[in-house]
Amino acid sequence: RIKLWYNRFDEHLGDMARGEVRHYGQTVFVGKNKHGVFTDEEAPKKSLTDAMSKALSLLGFASDVHLGLYDDNKYVSDLKTAIAEAEKPKGPTLQDLMARLEAATTLDDLKTSVVQASLLSDPDKATLKAAYLAKQSALKGGTP
Repeated sequence: RIKLWYNRFDEHLGDMARGEVRHYGQTVFVGKNKHGVFTDEEAPKKSLTDAMSKALSLLGFASDVHLGLYDDNKYVSDLKTAIAEAEKPKGPTLQDLMARLEAATTLDDLKTSVVQASLLSDPDKATLKAAYLAKQSALKGGTP
């Protein structure tokens, strides 16, 4: 048996108050299966983990797991998509800037085509810089 305590805001007191959740963990320590009698030396640890998981679930921790949402492949797929979208760089890609650079017809166009180059990774910056210098040379009348 465990007693999990936590701090919560009590609206009546207008201050923090201690909350408690009590729960039990249950794991078979000695049992019998098709091979005969067995003991599980990790039963106390498993019971503690079981009790803590149950107590925390009452407070809403990992509610998506306890509600079975991870059993649904669509939910997992949507979650992975949302995480991938959040991790995408915020700004143009190297390909976007290269296209703008290639479309530049004046030196001023060329300068504005690479304004957001600082958002790129270092290797992409190096690639863009080489293309920029070649295009700059070509626009100035030099050989590309």
